[in-house]
Amino acid sequence: METGKYMLIKCPKCNELTPASRFCKNCGALDERIYAELEAEHCPHCGKKVAKGNFCGTCG
Repeated sequence: METGKYMLIKCPKCNELTPASRFCKNCGALDERIYAELEAEHCPHCGKKVAKGNFCGTCG
């Protein structure tokens, strides 16, 4: 979910919405899912969200 220029994500431990950061401001959790969500990019061809550095699963 995006709001303005910040991407809001859910912490896997406390389930609170946190601003785009490398840790949860409520519980301090560091998690690979948080990193993956922050590093996601949009495919230049189809616009789908893909992990940084990987090929697009929709259009290749």
